[in-house]
Amino acid sequence: MSRLVISIALLTLPTASNDDLLVCESQYYVIETELPVERAKFIGWVMDATGKEYARRFRGFRGSVRQKPKVRVFLDKDRYIAALARACGEPNVNTRGYYCGVDGIVYTYEGDGLERILKHECFHQFAERTIGGRLPRWTHEGLAQYFEEGIFEAKNGRLKVGAVPARRVVLLREAAKEKKLFPVDQLLHITARQWRNNMANERVRIQYSQVWLLCHFLIHGDGGKYASLLDDFLGHIDRGLDADSAFERVFGPDTKPLDKKLEEYLDKLKPREP
Repeated sequence: MSRLVISIALLTLPTASNDDLLVCESQYYVIETELPVERAKFIGWVMDATGKEYARRFRGFRGSVRQKPKVRVFLDKDRYIAALARACGEPNVNTRGYYCGVDGIVYTYEGDGLERILKHECFHQFAERTIGGRLPRWTHEGLAQYFEEGIFEAKNGRLKVGAVPARRVVLLREAAKEKKLFPVDQLLHITARQWRNNMANERVRIQYSQVWLLCHFLIHGDGGKYASLLDDFLGHIDRGLDADSAFERVFGPDTKPLDKKLEEYLDKLKPREP
């Protein structure tokens, strides 16, 4: 893996007045940050491994990443919220990280789970650049969490995907017992507004973990049997087909069998993570 090229010069960013940020350029990303150089370099290594995995998994789409995507990492939440408000026009005070579609930059701040947040939000950034159509909410968030759970292997500079966090398995099994899981048909048609409304109650954790489960199943279920179908679905969207038509063309109109398969998959799923 090639070493990072670090630009030590400080500069004032036009979208974040009075924020002097160090620019650290890795192989695939530009990281503008208040963090120490060594910390920024490590983030660059993690994100380069992540970017390679995005590209490996989603070859052949119409779009491309023509310029290195930007990530801005602040020291604390207040600085993050202020910069995000200036860039996107809203404070987003309840977020830990955010992909701003206005300027195409991922914003976050230092703290526990920083690398997980970056892997998640940078998928949104990558998808917006590479997939030609409009991804439905379940796919956007489900795949972002799939990569979020990827494990960075420093020895070989890889992101190992497919982890099964125990916390998600426990949460989803409890929700299943209490009949709180979303039917697949409801997940497929959830709107941005409904998704945001669920953010205000206990269903937020279930909806995030359940779209993670759906994407994990489509990639790894039955020995990877459905991975090509997921690729076909995304390919139809990339070529301009709407999400409902794309799903029906690939998986058929009846989602009940998929509900059953997901139930069986969750029941057999074994947590595997370091």
